[in-house]
Amino acid sequence: MAIEGIHYPQSEVIEGSITRDTGDFADRQLSEVLAIINNTARKSFENYKNDPNESHVAQKGRELRAHISMARDYVSKDSHYAKESSSIPVKYIAAEILNKGKNLSMEERVANRLKQFENFNVISDFDGTITEDPTLYLNHIPGSEIAEPALAASNRTNFPEVFAGTWQGILKDAPSLFESVGEHITFRRGIKTFLQYLRRGGNDFTILSANFFPVITAALPKITEDRTRIYAITPDDITSTEKDIIIRHEAKNNPEKAIIYIGDGSSDLPAIEAKDYVACYFALEGSSFAKELAKNNLPHFTYKDFNDIQLKLAQLKKLVAS
Repeated sequence: MAIEGIHYPQSEVIEGSITRDTGDFADRQLSEVLAIINNTARKSFENYKNDPNESHVAQKGRELRAHISMARDYVSKDSHYAKESSSIPVKYIAAEILNKGKNLSMEERVANRLKQFENFNVISDFDGTITEDPTLYLNHIPGSEIAEPALAASNRTNFPEVFAGTWQGILKDAPSLFESVGEHITFRRGIKTFLQYLRRGGNDFTILSANFFPVITAALPKITEDRTRIYAITPDDITSTEKDIIIRHEAKNNPEKAIIYIGDGSSDLPAIEAKDYVACYFALEGSSFAKELAKNNLPHFTYKDFNDIQLKLAQLKKLVAS
């Protein structure tokens, strides 16, 4: 989706996956391909470390950062959206004022926030939230052998540069290598019926992930044949790593639907920065995300699987209607 020159990595997926020619890799074993890619990525990133200011990687990193800044600036302006979007934080403030001093349960507190909207737009993280155990498939992503240690060393603050030096080129030239990762993905219990429940009720479902677009599109047909809005990493856009930007955009772009965010860990902490536009959060039980939400007394519930989330949303719907 493009908005005033700001491209968001969003698409509607119905079925199947993208299939593209991998050129020189076509006749090689996958293990050999990954070894070649990782070796190339290692050299590229080492060149960047030796010359961090002037290298090709540094330039690409600056371009990616500039794109994120443009997106953040665009989304910050209410004038880019329908006038109703500016009232979203006011609605939540009013609900909290109404709740204050009444010793309400979390369910009652959230129901009062939801009463001012027609329906939900459920925004969900992908890795570890929709999926089970990301360690079973993330190591199959080409370039990750080099990228992940580099990211860990900086607490992921250098993501644009690491992405440019390891993943960006192969993601652009051979997306099918990323699609193959989808074969190794398994999903959290209850996700299929949860998506059906949302669709029946006229609610939206949006995936917001710092994973790669072709990984998600290849795996998604396993759980749904419906069109699904996706924000994920593409060769020229890593805005989905800044989750608060996308959440604000989705809220403002669909002001009649309450945002509900689902996450599982530390990568979801940026979603808290958009708290003025989120009706409530769901966090994996025992996660760092759940602890941070509780620490800040933000409206939230915990879950073990999507059956838990579906039951809670059904309960909230009843409270809203009562």
